[in-house]
Amino acid sequence: MLIPGNTVAMKMSGAMPNVNVVDWILVELVKATNGPENNSFEIISRKVGFLMKDGYIRDINGIGYIEMPVNNATEFHIQILIIEIIYM
Repeated sequence: MLIPGNTVAMKMSGAMPNVNVVDWILVELVKATNGPENNSFEIISRKVGFLMKDGYIRDINGIGYIEMPVNNATEFHIQILIIEIIYM
C-alpha cells in the first residue's frame, strides 16, 4: 500500500523530455474503502507524469495533460507522489 508523503522507488529508463521538467511524479486516484477514519484506500487509477517548472503536471510525453479513467467512483481523492528515479 502506498502512503501519502512517501517516496515511491521505480526502475525507469530514459531522459526527461525537456528542460522544463522538474521531477517525475505518480498521480493516483483513490477512494476510501472503509471510511476515511480507517485510513484504508483503494487505488482507482495510477499514472506516471512530470512536474513542470510552471507548476503544471504533464503526461510523460511532456506536452499533454494526464488523463485518467474514472468508472463508477462517486468520491475519490487525488494523491501526488514524488518518484525517486533509480537508473540501473
